[in-house]
Amino acid sequence: MKQKKYLIGFLIIAGALIYLLLTTFRSSLQYYVTASELKARTSFYQDKIVKVAGRASGIKKQEGGTYEFLVEEGGASFSVFYKGMTPDTFREGSDVVVTGQLNPDGSFTATEILAKCASKYEAKLKYQRNP
Repeated sequence: MKQKKYLIGFLIIAGALIYLLLTTFRSSLQYYVTASELKARTSFYQDKIVKVAGRASGIKKQEGGTYEFLVEEGGASFSVFYKGMTPDTFREGSDVVVTGQLNPDGSFTATEILAKCASKYEAKLKYQRNP
């Protein structure tokens, strides 16, 4: 009789732990897509946190530290709205990854911007000839 109580208690605790792990995993899940993949499946990515890769263009700084720009890739583009500080390497034509959510009107509200470092910062390979 005592073993049955322990078994039921164990199953309840195990079930609660599994439930917590699954709900935590789903809420932290982020999709990483390109701009063209996002445009192709907008209904799927609606209301989900998404990281989108592309090239920044048409950057406009508005009042209050808000930025509006386009992210383009593979012939697809969409407007991005971002409020906050931008990386030093964020400029016209830079490769970016924006994190945020897709709005019902097709624009994107970003919570984070990552900009690829310019090639002048990348290490240069030196080829040496053996005599």
